[in-house]
Amino acid sequence: MKTYTLKQILLLITGLISVSCTKYTSDNEIIYYDVYGEGYVYYRDTNVPIEGIEIQMKTDVDWQWGDGFIRPSNPVETLKTDANGYYRVHFIKKIYGKYPVRYLFVTYSEVLIPFAGDSCWTHSGGPEDEISVNYIDKAKQTIKFDTMKYYKTNCY
Repeated sequence: MKTYTLKQILLLITGLISVSCTKYTSDNEIIYYDVYGEGYVYYRDTNVPIEGIEIQMKTDVDWQWGDGFIRPSNPVETLKTDANGYYRVHFIKKIYGKYPVRYLFVTYSEVLIPFAGDSCWTHSGGPEDEISVNYIDKAKQTIKFDTMKYYKTNCY
């Protein structure tokens, strides 16, 4: 009986030692900045908010795994503006042990009614299409982007 209990105790001690010696690594997770980017989308001429504009924040990562390796795709956060035209995006700080090199901001305006002829929708304001990691890294609080205003223009 004593040998059986002694074996169990030794096995338990060995297990605890092996678990306590493992090093924690963040290479298997996604870590976000504590800051967000937020803004609004409106019609320029009427100042009415636009609900349903699709916003994508693409995190561009330089995987540097060489030729012949399958690289993971860059992460994309997709969301839509709410009834107030509001959106809020989160920025990835580190993903699977790699750091982003830039963020790409993209909008899709399929909810807007298309025009006949040569007219189409365009917008002014909002964040730049490319946002630098340095800009996000230095942010101390939520980043307020300029209001994005959609308006009719001549396409050709």
